[in-house]
Amino acid sequence: MARLEADAYAAFSRDGYLVLPSVFTVAEVAAMRADADFVLELIVNSSLANQRHSRRLDIRRRRDGTMIVRKIQPIVDLALALARFSNDDRLLRPMAELMGDEPVLMEEKLNYKQPVPAMDLFDVPADDDR
Repeated sequence: MARLEADAYAAFSRDGYLVLPSVFTVAEVAAMRADADFVLELIVNSSLANQRHSRRLDIRRRRDGTMIVRKIQPIVDLALALARFSNDDRLLRPMAELMGDEPVLMEEKLNYKQPVPAMDLFDVPADDDR
C-alpha cells in the first residue's frame, strides 16, 4: 500500500477518522461479516443454552421488553478471520503512519449499532461508550 496522500492527513485531522475505500476485497468483507455473524450466534445461543449471560455479551432490555445487543467483547479468540484482519498491514500501515508509531491492539469488540428510531423506548446508560 502506498503512503497516505496529503488529503488523507487533512481528512483525518478534520474528521478524527479516515476512510480507506476498497482496501479489502468483497470476499474479504464477506469473511468478516460471516465471522461477525458467527460470533453473535455463538454468544447469544450459548447464553440461552447454558441459561446464563455470557460476560462477553452486552445486551440491554428496551422499555418495550425487546432486547438489543450493544456489543460483544472480546472476539478475536472466536473469530479467526477478524483476528487475521486485525493484524493486516492494510490497516496497520496507515495507522502507523498517522500515529507516527506502531499500533497495538488494545481491545477488540463487535459493536452493534442497530437503528433505534424511538429513543424513548431505549434507556441509554450513563456509561454508554458507543
